[in-house]
Amino acid sequence: SVGEFSICERILSINIIDTGNVKPKWKCEYTVYILEIETEITVNGIPTETRLYRSYKRYSELYIFNDILQGQNIQTTEFPPKHIAVKPSKTVVQNRKDTFQKYFNCLTSQCTTPDSKANKLLLQFLPEMSSTPSSPV
Repeated sequence: SVGEFSICERILSINIIDTGNVKPKWKCEYTVYILEIETEITVNGIPTETRLYRSYKRYSELYIFNDILQGQNIQTTEFPPKHIAVKPSKTVVQNRKDTFQKYFNCLTSQCTTPDSKANKLLLQFLPEMSSTPSSPV
C-alpha cells in the first residue's frame, strides 16, 4: 500500500582500527578492540546512505559471541586462543588484532543481504554502536 517503507541495514565492513587499555576503579586493566563498522541503509531495497559506527569489545565478549556463532552454524575463520596472563603482551594483542580482522572479514563476507543470519547476529552483537555523520550513497 501507499506510504509503507521497508528500511533495512546491512553490514558492509568491520575493521579493527585500534586497541586500548581500560583500567576501571577496583578492577584489573583489560584490553578493548576498537571496531569501525560500515553499514548500508536501504529503503524499499534501494541504497540510501552508508553509516560508520564504532564499537568497543573485550576479548571475553568476542569469545562469547564466537560461541553463539558456532551454535548457529555460522562459518568463521580461526578464533584467537586464550592466554593465561594477567595482562596480554603487546605481541599477543597485535596477533589477536590481526586474527580478529580476518575473522570479521569472513563474517562480513556472509552479510550479503539484510536478512542473512550473519548480518542479523552482528547487528544484535554491536548494539552500543555510536554513529558518526552518515553520507549519501
